[in-house]
Amino acid sequence: MSSITNGPSAVHAHLSARARELAAADPADLARIRTIIDALAIDSKPLAGVKFVQSAHAAIRGVWAVPENADPDRRIVYCHGCSFMAGSLDLYSGVVSRLAVLARACVFFVEYRLAPEHRFPCAADDCLRAFHWARTNGPDGEGRAAACFLVGDSSGAALTIAIALDAARAGASPDGIVTLSPFVDLSVSGDANDGRDPLTTREMAMACASIYAPGMDPRDPRLSPLFADLSALAPIQIHGATQDPLLDDALRLAKRARKAGARVELHVWSDVPHAWYLFPTELPEASLGLELAATFLRRL
Repeated sequence: MSSITNGPSAVHAHLSARARELAAADPADLARIRTIIDALAIDSKPLAGVKFVQSAHAAIRGVWAVPENADPDRRIVYCHGCSFMAGSLDLYSGVVSRLAVLARACVFFVEYRLAPEHRFPCAADDCLRAFHWARTNGPDGEGRAAACFLVGDSSGAALTIAIALDAARAGASPDGIVTLSPFVDLSVSGDANDGRDPLTTREMAMACASIYAPGMDPRDPRLSPLFADLSALAPIQIHGATQDPLLDDALRLAKRARKAGARVELHVWSDVPHAWYLFPTELPEASLGLELAATFLRRL
């Protein structure tokens, strides 16, 4: 596994540069914006020994990350972030491959349809179908049921919680959930914690609802699962960051899930930004956070 070669200052400078590029980009130029976002990680190379296998199902878009030490009967479905309108394996291959190796599991990275071309409920529908499919179909294409977990970051955490609750109502709850820097309140009504993150702002977060679900109430539980009935929620590990303007989402999610009776494990990382988990070769907090996520899932 790669050693940590840079530090917080390098990450801050890198994200600040991406923020300037996004500010200069034409808002209508989605290809340019997505290219900038896909360059958020300094090092997104996958770990050696992890092979990537395209989904064998034409209607389920995504890629399996399969490490050499994988247990085929333990699977993780990963719902990525980036405001419902960007994000790809080009950005997430480092994170996904590390999670797969550490959890000794096969990880399915969902390539859900992106907004604004594909609005609510497209992303949620794609992730839910992927979860149900991955529970009974591994990367080898064989139809065999297995333990299946959900992991999501940022806006992908909203998708993760929403589909976990949908699956539970259908009698197919995930075996566990991990959320990284969860963005689970699209109304952005939490306590202010703005100005310290080099890239993410509350203003950016507030624009997500109009991009993904124009005309809908951003407090609708299907968009903002913070306001959903969480009583059926599977065991969940939640990671927040003190520089993150959305830190309060993590804190409120943990509080509401505990109140609803869910098993909750909360970690709050000091002096790291919203997307800290994308920097496991630069930030010890990212490397340790992914290890904690994998350990949590292995124990379930």
